[in-house]
Amino acid sequence: MSNKANSANEKSFLLLEQMLKSLFNVANKVSIVSQNENELAKKVENMVNQAGNIQKATQMMDKIADKTKLPSLNAGIEVARAGAFGLGFSVIAEDDRQLAQNSEEFLGNVAQITKELLQSINEVNAELKKNTQSLNDDTALLVDDTNEVKLCNEDARALVTQCTEKIKISQENI
Repeated sequence: MSNKANSANEKSFLLLEQMLKSLFNVANKVSIVSQNENELAKKVENMVNQAGNIQKATQMMDKIADKTKLPSLNAGIEVARAGAFGLGFSVIAEDDRQLAQNSEEFLGNVAQITKELLQSINEVNAELKKNTQSLNDDTALLVDDTNEVKLCNEDARALVTQCTEKIKISQENI
């Protein structure tokens, strides 16, 4: 009878150990996923920096476009003063004005697109960080719980061994 109980206990311990190995494998895989999420978060942060550089370049180009507007305006004034003698120059002044206006519109569009891109990247980055933290927390809990089950399994195995020994001793004494 004690042999059957011992055999059943041994079988349950083996199954429990297999389950623990599976849990450790899951924890390792989750840890790898977490590391991948961390790498993605770093790449997203790099994208944020690059988008910031685009914003800075756009702002600088916008300043240049603003400075182009002033000479264009001055050229228009000079054309008006020159009257008929300034007609040829008026074409150049108009082209300069149009260039400044087109540049300003284009840069405004680029700035808006960059701003939206930055916002999207920041949202993705925040979500990645949240997911990574959640994975790290869940993995830590899983590892802790698995270690606790392993200790309980070892304690139970020791207890079964003690009981089996006591039963054998009792049977021998009878």
